[in-house]
Amino acid sequence: TRLSEMQISLQHVCQDIEGFRNDSESLAAKLDNRKQVQRSIESRLNGLIVGPDMVRALVDGHIGSYYLTCLEALSQSLRNGNATPDHQIVLDKLRLKSASRIRQFFVHQLHGLRTGSITIQQLHHGVFAKYEKLTRFLTEFAPQAAREVRETYIGLIQRYYATLVEKYVRLVRQIPCKIDKKEDVIIGQKSGVKRGGFMSSFMGSSTNAGATSTLGTSLPFDPQPWLVQSRMRIVQDVDAPLIIPAAYDRNMTG
Repeated sequence: TRLSEMQISLQHVCQDIEGFRNDSESLAAKLDNRKQVQRSIESRLNGLIVGPDMVRALVDGHIGSYYLTCLEALSQSLRNGNATPDHQIVLDKLRLKSASRIRQFFVHQLHGLRTGSITIQQLHHGVFAKYEKLTRFLTEFAPQAAREVRETYIGLIQRYYATLVEKYVRLVRQIPCKIDKKEDVIIGQKSGVKRGGFMSSFMGSSTNAGATSTLGTSLPFDPQPWLVQSRMRIVQDVDAPLIIPAAYDRNMTG
């Protein structure tokens, strides 16, 4: 009858739906497997294939964050060592071109220090610290260029600090100074010092120069500390025996 025919049709539809569901699950499993294979192959191909964007960035691009990313990818490709002969030729050309550009970049920055367009702090923090990956690339893949940059830097820094030292010496020499004589008085004027007071006991005549201590030894210096000559002898005679203040006072007052 008509009802049985409808039941048969529904059974066929259910069977088709079940088949579609099985097919979709099978396709989903195949898709996941292909994605896994794609990821594994992509990681290998990235070390073998050099994209056009990467070539343009390394050859003509501005040295910035994207350039550093491409340079890191080039470094990884050079380290792998599993490139084909044709691909290895391209990698070597990019290595030489990148080394040349990095060398010119550092030389230009060092020239800026010579002309005064940048300071030594900007050179260290804004160039060498910021672009540390460039120095690592030169050291690993272009040691000759790295030595040239290092020698240029050392020579420039030597001249830079030598110029600063010479400028400092010239400024110091321009400072007016008075050279004291041995007879000059450090405290006050020799003829105008008032007798009495703190320094009066030291302002005696030159006969006090031969004063001796109670221990029977001569004093190691002329007891006239306000004279430059006496101060010089005090500094020079560093090996003199220690003077006991009480014994010295007794000799001066006795």
